[in-house]
Amino acid sequence: MFSARLRPSRFGLTLVILAGVLMLAAVACGGGDSDDDAGATPTNDAAATVDNGAATELELVAKDLKFDKDELRAPAGQEITVTLDNDDADMLHNVAFYQSSEGSEAIFVGDIFTGVDTREFTFTTPAEPGTYFFRCDVHPDTMSGDFIVE
Repeated sequence: MFSARLRPSRFGLTLVILAGVLMLAAVACGGGDSDDDAGATPTNDAAATVDNGAATELELVAKDLKFDKDELRAPAGQEITVTLDNDDADMLHNVAFYQSSEGSEAIFVGDIFTGVDTREFTFTTPAEPGTYFFRCDVHPDTMSGDFIVE
């Protein structure tokens, strides 16, 4: 019986390693404009709050008429910066924070802008800890969540 033993060349091994690194980089960068998440439910597990001692930064993505998070957290009485990535091409979105889901008493209302674009908004959170509300004023039925001030 004939037996052959294959030995990968250094070039082939280098290509395999390079392909693996490129795949990891693609996954880490978000995966582009695919509709794979079209039916996904918003989550709040991905670093909704980044607090490095000086300022609190919140990140929110608008895509497919949904926010990627349904809960944001921030410290009471502090200045925060909210970054809104509008990933919906030619679609109007904003982010606004209210005392309640009725939307009658605003804490902060960000400008409405067309995607694909990114905006940063800075404002001071309420001094009183509690559960407040955020939404897109253009699409309030599908884009909203709890704003928890601690």
